[in-house]
Amino acid sequence: MRLVGILIASPVAIAHAHIGVASTLMSLTPVLLLPVSYFLFKEKITARAMIGTVAALLGVILLFLI
Repeated sequence: MRLVGILIASPVAIAHAHIGVASTLMSLTPVLLLPVSYFLFKEKITARAMIGTVAALLGVILLFLI
């Protein structure tokens, strides 16, 4: 039931946020999920995952600079 609430509330919250805040939050998903997968699911962090995370961070930085 909680998952349904998250799936419904997240798009509504993003729709009511400022565009800069919303795009930043949506772009940071890989960055936020990397520690969760490491600590919760005991997954190994690969070089590919780190490169993707760095790419996501650089994309967010570019969004703020443009």
